[in-house]
This record gives sequence, C-alpha cells and structure tokens, in this order.
Amino acid sequence: MKKIWDWLTGGVIKEVGTILDDLVTTKEEKLAISLKLQEIALKYAMDSDNLKASIILEEAKGNWLQRSWRPLIMLSFAAIVVFHYFLYPVLLAFNPELPDLPALGVNFWDLLQIGIGGYVVGRTAEKIVPQVLEYRKETKKQKEDASISS
Repeated sequence: MKKIWDWLTGGVIKEVGTILDDLVTTKEEKLAISLKLQEIALKYAMDSDNLKASIILEEAKGNWLQRSWRPLIMLSFAAIVVFHYFLYPVLLAFNPELPDLPALGVNFWDLLQIGIGGYVVGRTAEKIVPQVLEYRKETKKQKEDASISS
C-alpha cells in the first residue's frame, strides 16, 4: 500500500501539479487544487484499505479454518525457513551423508513477502482506518465552520 501511496503522492500528483502550474496562476488556486488532488488520492487509498479490512473482518466471522488460514500459512513459511537454515545444518553436522537441500528460490521469498505484506496491511487497515475517517470528519467540520464564519 505504501508503494501505491508513494506513487500517487510522489509521481502522479507531482506531474499533475506541474501541469497545473502552467495553467493556474494564483497560489491560492494551486494550493486548493493540490489539496483536492491529495484528498482524492487519500480517499482511494482508504477505500482500498477498507476493502482489505472488510475481507479480513468477514474471514474473522467465519469458522476456524477461515479465521486461521493466514496465520497457518505464515507459520508454515516460518517452519520452512527455520528448518532450512537452522535445523537442517545441525542435522547435517551430525550426519554428513544427508543430501544437500535445494536453495529456497526467489519465488518462495516473493510469496513470503506478499504474505507478510498482506497480513501487515490488513492489520494496519483494521487499526488505522477508523482514525483516518475520524480525522477526515474533524477536518471537514473545521472547513465548514471556517466557511460559515467567513
């Protein structure tokens, strides 16, 4: 998710900003447009996080296997790594006739990275989304209060 956010805020919005600099002349207009673009990017990022969080919440309401499949897979990955890099070398020291294990391939590490990323993003979304939504409500209320007093 961080890569998507960095891409949106760093790449896309920056390029749109340079186009707007050519089209818009006042600083106030540039700032307003920039804030609106950032708000749109944040909205879509939050929608994505909300979707991921809702999937995880639905899984948590299900049966034991639905609730536990992600942790079980991650524990399996951990067991493979521990066996491959810690236990098997000890076994090999006591019995040198054991065959060498093939190296864990790039695909294994990619899958592990995706698994950890999905798990972390899901847990993060569960914790952060309510706070971000509350912040947006407060910001919107402050803007409305400011426009009323103006």
